[in-house]
Amino acid sequence: MSTRGSYPPGVFCWVDLMTTDAATAKVFYTGLFGWDFVDDASQPGGVYTMYRHRGHMVAGMGEMNPSMKASSEAPGWNNYIATDDMDDFAAKVTAQGGTTVFPPMDVGQAGRLAFFTDPEGVKFAAWQAGEHCGSTLVNEPGAPLWTELATRDLAQAEAFYGGLCGWSFHTSTAKEDTYTHIKIGGRSVGGVRCLGGGEEANISPHWVPYFAVADLHATAAKVGELGGRVLVGPVDIDVGTFIAISDPQGAVFMAMQLTVDEEPL
Repeated sequence: MSTRGSYPPGVFCWVDLMTTDAATAKVFYTGLFGWDFVDDASQPGGVYTMYRHRGHMVAGMGEMNPSMKASSEAPGWNNYIATDDMDDFAAKVTAQGGTTVFPPMDVGQAGRLAFFTDPEGVKFAAWQAGEHCGSTLVNEPGAPLWTELATRDLAQAEAFYGGLCGWSFHTSTAKEDTYTHIKIGGRSVGGVRCLGGGEEANISPHWVPYFAVADLHATAAKVGELGGRVLVGPVDIDVGTFIAISDPQGAVFMAMQLTVDEEPL
């Protein structure tokens, strides 16, 4: 079992969903991944849901407030990078050309969070652990597996995130497709793909989480049954097979069945 009690700085440590309909989302994700959940109403921002799998925390969820629902902001998954000094991290974001969307804030005894955008306008978050380290189960079916940036400017992304997180980038080509691995200390902790034209011409740059599944075709069938849509795939790559999914509210994420024995996170 791939359990975690802490994360080194620069590694993605947590994901949470902001949605317009928490009740419907609970039905979808518990049905799709076999999760259960616990609601926490102790914070001033409203009810926050902790999704659990086999007793481990794997993801979170909050419902958008009325002003967010009235805005153009779409439901989506937030991806959090671990840091051991949130104030220093936020200063580096600005120094590297990014923007602070929501400044560092204490979340009770759980830790500190902040939201940012990179120079391309892509939203991401950071987490400084207190009592909550992030996902305590990874790389197992029903748990986070991978985090990927879709960009139109690879050089800019490498300069920004390399300076911010100390990431190195390694690009390879397989079957005429190029893919860039994000590494810390020689270990892959995420990936980058470059958006092209055609069907991708109208896709905005973004970060997206991958969740591991044991049977991708069974998962794909459940998506439709639960009110979601399979947007892309199944697609075979050298380490497994994945699909892109839209949940009933339109939040996009990936599901992947690994065919090799490795632990990306």
